[in-house]
Amino acid sequence: MSVKEITSRQIFGMKRESVEKRIEEYFEETKDAATVLQFVFALLLRNALTVTDFSGMLTTIVQQILLYSQPDDTLRALAPFFKSYFSGGDWKQVMTRLFGNEKNYHSYDTAISHYKEFLFEKTTPIEELEDQQYKLTSIFLKENKKTQAWSLRDADPYLSEEKVKAILELLSLLTVFEKDGVRLFVEVVSSDVMNCTRHSLIKKSKAPKKGEEFEELEVVEEKKLPFRSTLADLIQSATNEETIEELEEKQIALPAGIKLENLNSEELLEIVKEQLPEEATLTDLRLVSEGESEQGEILPSDDSKNLTSKQADHSLMTALMSPPKDDQKPVTGLLDKKKPGIEATKKMLNDYHCKQKKSRGNPNWINTKARLAFARIIEFGAKESSRTISEGDLAGYTTLEGIRERLETFLSPKTSEIDQFLIDAVNYAHDTLKIDKDEFVKELVDGVIGNNYPVPSRILKHSERVINAYLESTLYRGEKLAEQTDLFPTEGGTAAIVYIFNSLKENKLIKQGDKIAINTPIFTPYLQIPELNDYEMVEVDLRSDEEHNWEIQASELDKLKDPEIKAFFAVNPSNPGAMAFDDTALEEIKKVVAEKPELIIITDDVYGTFVDEFKTIYSVVPYNTLLVYSYSKLFGATGWRLGVVAVNKENVFDHLISKLSQEKKAELTTRYSINVLEPEKMKFIDRMVADSRSVGLYHTSGLSTPQQIMEVLFSLTHLLSQEKDVYIETSKAIVNRRYEDLFKGLNIDGNASKENSKYYSLINIYQLAEKIYGSEFKKYLMEQFEQVDFLYNLSQKNGVVLMDGVGFGSQPGELRVSEANLPDEDYEIIARQILELIDEYHQSFLQQ
Repeated sequence: MSVKEITSRQIFGMKRESVEKRIEEYFEETKDAATVLQFVFALLLRNALTVTDFSGMLTTIVQQILLYSQPDDTLRALAPFFKSYFSGGDWKQVMTRLFGNEKNYHSYDTAISHYKEFLFEKTTPIEELEDQQYKLTSIFLKENKKTQAWSLRDADPYLSEEKVKAILELLSLLTVFEKDGVRLFVEVVSSDVMNCTRHSLIKKSKAPKKGEEFEELEVVEEKKLPFRSTLADLIQSATNEETIEELEEKQIALPAGIKLENLNSEELLEIVKEQLPEEATLTDLRLVSEGESEQGEILPSDDSKNLTSKQADHSLMTALMSPPKDDQKPVTGLLDKKKPGIEATKKMLNDYHCKQKKSRGNPNWINTKARLAFARIIEFGAKESSRTISEGDLAGYTTLEGIRERLETFLSPKTSEIDQFLIDAVNYAHDTLKIDKDEFVKELVDGVIGNNYPVPSRILKHSERVINAYLESTLYRGEKLAEQTDLFPTEGGTAAIVYIFNSLKENKLIKQGDKIAINTPIFTPYLQIPELNDYEMVEVDLRSDEEHNWEIQASELDKLKDPEIKAFFAVNPSNPGAMAFDDTALEEIKKVVAEKPELIIITDDVYGTFVDEFKTIYSVVPYNTLLVYSYSKLFGATGWRLGVVAVNKENVFDHLISKLSQEKKAELTTRYSINVLEPEKMKFIDRMVADSRSVGLYHTSGLSTPQQIMEVLFSLTHLLSQEKDVYIETSKAIVNRRYEDLFKGLNIDGNASKENSKYYSLINIYQLAEKIYGSEFKKYLMEQFEQVDFLYNLSQKNGVVLMDGVGFGSQPGELRVSEANLPDEDYEIIARQILELIDEYHQSFLQQ
């Protein structure tokens, strides 16, 4: 289900109960802390301007956001306005986690104190208005420099000009309100309070004193006026500026036989421009069906997707355009030689974020076999449960005895490939893993139905055997570690990361100030999590670079010998470098561990299956390594949230816990004594399970059983394959094909190394610019334009959104492309548009 967006009309127009419910639903669906906090802050602004009570709303959500959400500039900027939502102790925690210390907070709080004074100033009691109703009408500039009228009903008529100005300035800081991709409320132009009782239009130039009458300017008859005229009149009366230039309209007809849906954006715009007067500037397009009035659907002229996806029965368009001017210059919409300031950069990033989801690593393929098998087991499970109780839609429970035979009777392997797969899966579990068939089938059936808590909490008994076999086959390259490895399935690889960091801290294995090594560029949370107030660790980069095809060098790994480095975190193959550790690097790590036998290593191997003959760090130094794996990328299962943590039965984590001081051991014994009888014997991986549910809810911990069985079924699609796994080979072929198309389109050589997963690419636009146009142009591009300019302008060309490699710890100028999430043909388009944009910058360079 798509998330319902919240508009400014809803925030400032809905009743208290209704808007509160909408925001609660939005937060539940999105968990978007920064956006939701802005919505609640907007309600504070509404409360300050109106006589209706909108104070103290959504207290629980605000507390949750400021106490637990990832700190960012939005949370820091707005937090002081919500101090009244917290008790003293909780507020001190908010100050510390958002500002580092109380001094930083109080410095900021002092700077915004005048805004807080106006925001929480009491408004006029509604009973004093004697049934009169007022509205605040304001004029704002939008992001595109056009003006908009905005009104707020139930306004307090005794608002001072200073208060209105301050509150509307705060409103102009919010970035969550937009229409057609254009941010609203960017700058306040003017504002007035009007009496709207019985349609009397009242204007005041300054706040009246109580008891004074408003000057009645005019009475507006109840008749409908054209919207544009009404708005223009309102702007004119409110701003006392020169008459605002009105947009002209011109009807555009498509040539005979041409259908709108067959045109791309460039073709459509060419047709429109041919019919416009010379030098006129196109503002909007409005689709109008034959015989229809002016009321049509507006298509922003820079929205290529909308221009090509509307219904085909529209044969006429209305073009809104500014009249030509003698001194008008052509607008490229792309190049601004000045570097953007902080606010302009924020604006660019705000627009850019709207399209950024396209650049994530979510693959655009899925594994069908495991999913269809899952559905068949559900179908059988419902039928099997009805054997014990059957009352309409209510069924009972499954029974062990004979369940394998009943499953085989239910299936039709001769006519169904999926049914044959399930028969083969049961036989594999029995013949290869020595699992009782009835027990295995019952675990599958109960698991997909989800009729019991996970037991054992950490992982289902037989599921652990299957998943271990899969990891050994795909990641260990011949090393037999399945029988020596304990597993903990998690809600995706990201949950695994969170659980690991948390348990390392809770069990005194890492502490504030410890040095950790990170191979960069790397998955962003590995850069962010250690720096949080929860950990405050010192990061040491082990950098790979483009010069060495993103392969980490022995000289970098040699840094691990530093006795102060406590842990090493790696993504292998790397994200975004996409390179796996080669045998030389793995051997170097083995040497380091020989010198530092207590080194902690965490390796995230989610992309390992995209590399031929991949070998994980865990297979080289299993005693020291926590392995994280996710099924999301290979099997197209990001929405399933399927990850797993693997740790050797004999490991450095248990060893380090055993070496803790008696005082720390006693503290941990107290912590875990509510879970087990002998907490001192509790393994680190089981402590991780308990910590994942704050210890007290250990009995309900563990990944949901349907998710665990989905991991089992994905694993079995590989384990049952003959020699080569066709599915894995096909997925590798897809990313390889896209990688080749991208680099061929850019006319640069790709990296043919066997360690290259090709799931991502890093493109250095500065080096590309130098290769095409020379070093002087490269220097000009680096000096005159921020990297965000290039990303933003590229996203405007055709919705192409790449990610800034700097966010992953790479160098400025490097852009990340995912070869997993776009149609094949898009990669040649991306290459062409990168080159086109570089050429546009070059034309600017030549004209300087």
